[in-house]
Amino acid sequence: MKKKFASIMVSFLVACSCLAAWLPEAVGAAFLEDYVEQYRKDTTDPAAVYAVVLTLEDKPLSEYEAARRLGTGTFVRTAEGQERYRALIEKQDALLTDLETVLARSVTAAYRYTAALNGICIYLSQSESERVLEHAASLGYGGMYLASAASVPESRRSDRPAASVSESRADASGPILEYVGNDGIYGDGTGTVVAVIDTELDFKHEYFTMKESGTGRLTKAYVDEISQYLSTASFQKDSYYVSEKLPYVANYENYTTNTYYDAQDIVHGSHVSGIAVGNGAGASGSRYQISGNAPNAQLVFMGNAHLRDETLFASFDDCLYLEVDVVNCSFGAEGVMLYGKTDALEFERKIVENLVKAGVQVCAAAGNSDKYALGGNALLSHPAYSIPGYPYNIPQALTIASAQNPFAVKTALEAADGSFFFGQINSGFDSDDLEGLSTEYVVIPGIGSAADFEGIDVSEKYALVRRGEISFEEKSKNAADAGAIGIIFYNNIAGESPSAAAGSVLPGFMVSLEDGEAMAALEKKTVRFRIFYSQQEGEPEVSAFTSWNCSNLLTLKPDLLCFGGNIYSSVPDNAYEFFNGTSMATPQAAGLYAILKQNVMQQKTKYGIEGQSDYPGVISKLLMSTAHPVSDPESRTVISPRRQGNGVPNVKDALETPAYIYTESAVDEYRPKLSLGDDAKRTGKFSFAFFVKNVSDTDVAYTLSYDLISDAVVGDATEDRSDDALAGYARNLSGEVIFRDSDGMEIKTVTVPAGAEVRVEAFVSLSKADMDYMDRYFENGTYAEGYIYLKNNENPDLLLSFMGFYGSWLDSPVFDAFLYDGGEAFFEPTYLYADGGLILGMNLMDLFAGEETPAVTVPYFSPDGNGVLDSFSVSTTFLRPVYDLTFKIYNEGGELVYEQFAGDSGSWAADRNAPLSQVKLGWDGRDTDGLVHNGKPYRMEYTCRVVPDDNAWTHAQLQIVIDTENPEVRTVFRGETADGTNLLYVNAEDHGEIQGALLISPDGELYSLSSASSSGNGGACIALTAPEDPSGYLVEIYDYAGNCTVIPAEATAPFLCGDTTGDGTVDGKDAALLLQYLAEWDVPLNVLASDVDMDGAVTGKDAALLLQYLAEWDVVLETP
Repeated sequence: MKKKFASIMVSFLVACSCLAAWLPEAVGAAFLEDYVEQYRKDTTDPAAVYAVVLTLEDKPLSEYEAARRLGTGTFVRTAEGQERYRALIEKQDALLTDLETVLARSVTAAYRYTAALNGICIYLSQSESERVLEHAASLGYGGMYLASAASVPESRRSDRPAASVSESRADASGPILEYVGNDGIYGDGTGTVVAVIDTELDFKHEYFTMKESGTGRLTKAYVDEISQYLSTASFQKDSYYVSEKLPYVANYENYTTNTYYDAQDIVHGSHVSGIAVGNGAGASGSRYQISGNAPNAQLVFMGNAHLRDETLFASFDDCLYLEVDVVNCSFGAEGVMLYGKTDALEFERKIVENLVKAGVQVCAAAGNSDKYALGGNALLSHPAYSIPGYPYNIPQALTIASAQNPFAVKTALEAADGSFFFGQINSGFDSDDLEGLSTEYVVIPGIGSAADFEGIDVSEKYALVRRGEISFEEKSKNAADAGAIGIIFYNNIAGESPSAAAGSVLPGFMVSLEDGEAMAALEKKTVRFRIFYSQQEGEPEVSAFTSWNCSNLLTLKPDLLCFGGNIYSSVPDNAYEFFNGTSMATPQAAGLYAILKQNVMQQKTKYGIEGQSDYPGVISKLLMSTAHPVSDPESRTVISPRRQGNGVPNVKDALETPAYIYTESAVDEYRPKLSLGDDAKRTGKFSFAFFVKNVSDTDVAYTLSYDLISDAVVGDATEDRSDDALAGYARNLSGEVIFRDSDGMEIKTVTVPAGAEVRVEAFVSLSKADMDYMDRYFENGTYAEGYIYLKNNENPDLLLSFMGFYGSWLDSPVFDAFLYDGGEAFFEPTYLYADGGLILGMNLMDLFAGEETPAVTVPYFSPDGNGVLDSFSVSTTFLRPVYDLTFKIYNEGGELVYEQFAGDSGSWAADRNAPLSQVKLGWDGRDTDGLVHNGKPYRMEYTCRVVPDDNAWTHAQLQIVIDTENPEVRTVFRGETADGTNLLYVNAEDHGEIQGALLISPDGELYSLSSASSSGNGGACIALTAPEDPSGYLVEIYDYAGNCTVIPAEATAPFLCGDTTGDGTVDGKDAALLLQYLAEWDVPLNVLASDVDMDGAVTGKDAALLLQYLAEWDVVLETP
């Protein structure tokens, strides 16, 4: 859009006869160069040290058959194990020696991995890591990885208050334990060991005691003996043995047993550990009755405060030597894909695989991100909305989703008339201090400002204050200053549930708008604080936060649904709190696994246990075969297995079932679930087989049935497609599942002889109505999924979950919109950027000025070595994970100029608040002839695929232009507007495009900036606010490639402002120059002579033409 400056005074005196005579040479370093240089200093630490993991080719101990049969800790103490271990250490020592030669300094392994992984961790600077990479061939290591941090899925303190101990304690864990069949009859974890890898542990907490002393399997003698083989053996200071309950506690960051952190927000590990193995008999400080899931199991705790990869690898490794039974992983990295080529992912996948094959089950949290969607709304055209990640998508991991605790605590105010107002206690205050308290309250008008309290007696009373406009903290401080002893907030939005008021300095409560208005209207204004306990009847509800977990390769996750919503457990300093998260659900599964192992160990023959490696497979099949899927509370349709797995496990059913289900699906770890792949041709047909294995000594018969479901659409009852959206529940399909036996005969029941197994085939057929619905609403396909049920009136029912995809899995979109195409992005557009956060093709002046929609053009870059936009990175928003991401750059002739393989590293993430993939390109701008060609356009192509080892490649492309020349300044004038504002007017042109200019003060600070508008004749016009005296100021004019021309502001030609009477004289040549400038800006003139070009209108072009003639004759012009 062209800018117009109609208010400019138009009588001028131009100081010289030509532009070249007064425009100076470019001076100094440009502001943008200084900005980028400072950015690099702020974001680069030359002294930074990285944890580098190097792997070796020889296999670790857990991969030997004897280790998988005996257990790795037992194997390493055999003659064969000793020989294998020494061989690993010798080769690791040889690598360390070679590294010392390459780096010319001593090198010590921070961690040695020998059980789950064969490798070492060393600390290197960036330059040293590059040197090690250069010498990879001579050093002979297998893989190299610069370790990075994982993250703890967000687990939040619940708004539920704690209860008073003055009354009989309610049972906070009883309903959960009852639902999973864990009533103590089938054991308490005796003889088993649960490992927890987490942030911290208060190992002195009262909750961590044995239910029955003298029953722990891990002894101090064993722990001390096996410590010589652990990853931290070289740095161990003292014994890691703490107590019978805690036979091993290690801080993997400082090699001590001190895993306690004196920080209010670092409590995750203590809470998780209590859920798994807490002993309720020792919980004297708890305000509720409480128990862990395996109260007599031992706890091995691996402290990883920052969850760094190298310490996680070490923890996993040591779990094998300690021969724990199950490892709890309430952490993970969201957004990474299965079988990626990134070393860290491959290392972790291999580690988990080795643990499970060696008899140690890994339980992993499914994540708390719901789905890959903006504001909770996923696109109907984007079926790949699940959030894959590690370790929870690794097939061998037992992945756990979250359900809500049926036990609930409700707080209320009881009014004088007997009515109740339910709400939340103010954050930071305990209901223990308020329970039973009766108080008088006073209604405060307005918003609770200091003025609102004037003239109102609130001394020793509670203030009733409306929410809004000022903070809870300010309202409460005003109340306290007025003498109030507490405060009751009421909401300001109708129909909105109250939340805990954060920041209040006074104790109190928050109620809804409706309840607050009702309280204000009561004649007698007294209330009593009350606490009520309730238990939800029927099926539990799936937690709203739990992530959908289908992997990027269309494999079915999670596996089970445990209780993680509103869970009460231990936190440091003998305290207890309610937390929410799949982090809380996972340790319940770990505890239940321990109970099952306690029993299965006593019945090895029944379950076919021949070695340690057999336990994870058998126990996971028992838990999943007898689980109970739950339904949506509103639609009553069963919830997708992509959200709850096989449902809630039940210990009683798992141990009492005479049979269980397994499959031949390796990608599903042979568990009772099936990933059926896609129906690319949309036939609506799927088929699969499963096995029912009878481990009892009597025949057992089951009736076969099924649930067949798919995604539903909200708004599908109307013809208006604008309100169509993915529903939060499933819809029942009208298709059918037919069962056949191994002879091909259709069956409705199946009988399994004692000690035998039977194969059942299932054939799924979608109806025409099903397919019509899917075709109408899901252009890129959707899921056909459900459950197969085997029902028996006398024994626990069995089930199998399955998931197929109607349509081609490859059709779901890969890329979000590109910034340069002008399309609307669903999450965040793809763009190119350089150091300093400078986005190629985006107007930096607009960006610096805080414009909501900065101007965007073709991306330019300038490979001239000045540090500004002379190299670039690519920020790509993927709508799904991809493999083999490659960037290719072609010149105008279609020749490949540059290619860079980005692989799978960081190519997708679930964080919607940050760029999803960032890859720095190494292209220096040179063409095939080795030269940089100014002004030449190039085509950059993205190539990737959503399935590895598949020929279905996906492409996207954009244009990029090289511009290495500085802008050429045509004119720069200084003047003022009618309101007296001083301005500098710049007219410039460029080989590419001008984006704007900056005015820099003598001390290097940014004084003003302005983006450019087209002048209509190949140039660009810019207006900068300027000081009255511009001495020492610099004008920096930028093109979109970051090239800059710098002009001293005092050298600009001044206007003669206010001379409108005609007493000034203007030389003809100067006038021509002046009116040429005005014509470019299309400024209305008051010095017009005539309609020179005879077009019927007098414009700036006429004046320019007239004064051009006058200038040729050197005529003196007088203004009227």
